[in-house]
Amino acid sequence: MPGETAAEPVEILEPVPADDDAASTPDASEFYFANISAADLHHLTGPRQHPAPCPWCGGRLRHSPRCDDLRLSWEPSLPFGKHKGKPLSLVPLDYLEWLRPKVDGELRDAIALHLEQAR
Repeated sequence: MPGETAAEPVEILEPVPADDDAASTPDASEFYFANISAADLHHLTGPRQHPAPCPWCGGRLRHSPRCDDLRLSWEPSLPFGKHKGKPLSLVPLDYLEWLRPKVDGELRDAIALHLEQAR
């Protein structure tokens, strides 16, 4: 194309062979790991114990604000009575125990699961 200049050739460097003395010299990280207690070394190199990631937002220790709102909307709520529209987590447990034998289907299963998790 007009106005362009040719690219200059790039010099390819060969790798420098390793020095035998460099292999016997301890690395800086080796020095620090040699001075760590066994308990700290186990903690640093052992398996991580993070909670499982959230299936919706991927957060492990925190959820995104949108995920918190969505999780509240996915929680079953009562469709009737004095607690109408409230999620099961906000309804008193004694009311849920009284209500469980009186309802059918998915609501009964959700109440049973909530009572089981609350114990």
